[in-house]
Amino acid sequence: MRVLILGGTLFIGAALRLSLIYGEHDGQRREEFVLRRVRAGRLRIPFGAGTSLDTRCYVGDVASAVLAALDNASVAAGQVFNNEPERAGLAVTLPLGQATAVIESIAAQDEFVTIQLYGHPWIGGEYWPMIVPCFAVRAADDTGAEHRGMAGSGGGRPEGSREFWFWPPVAPAAKQIRVTVSTLWEAAWAELDIPGRSRPAG
Repeated sequence: MRVLILGGTLFIGAALRLSLIYGEHDGQRREEFVLRRVRAGRLRIPFGAGTSLDTRCYVGDVASAVLAALDNASVAAGQVFNNEPERAGLAVTLPLGQATAVIESIAAQDEFVTIQLYGHPWIGGEYWPMIVPCFAVRAADDTGAEHRGMAGSGGGRPEGSREFWFWPPVAPAAKQIRVTVSTLWEAAWAELDIPGRSRPAG
């Protein structure tokens, strides 16, 4: 809550705690080090140790959030809004015989759903770190839609943790998702509740 006193008048405001904002007209050009390499056709893009836990939000979504708070000032007054994904910590060990895979967490923000997957062994590939033996991630939600797990940040060797995000996006109607992790030889799955999406009682 933000309280401001001016000339004896008390004002109660709302706090909007925003993520790192990206998108059009970014005067700070914080993503330029990546975009410059993409435009140049580079195959390697340095990301450091891959341990950053930053969250990001598209500028258009931030504008919608700010306008929603301004348009509903009496409701927003005194509130703190976190523009970050709903996250649930887990420790779901998948029953693989030749490798180790643990789903450490699942996060959701609107239709963007991610998991954090610990894997062993994990070694470096020619261009990107990759889990060996070849972990692949896919999912199906409870509406029947199927999703591909796209490797994001993370890594390490000989073991490590990597983020996977699901494409196409997971519709808001989906409350649960079955995540399948496979290697060249075997596969296992776990049924996960999507954070922030309550299932109907009954």
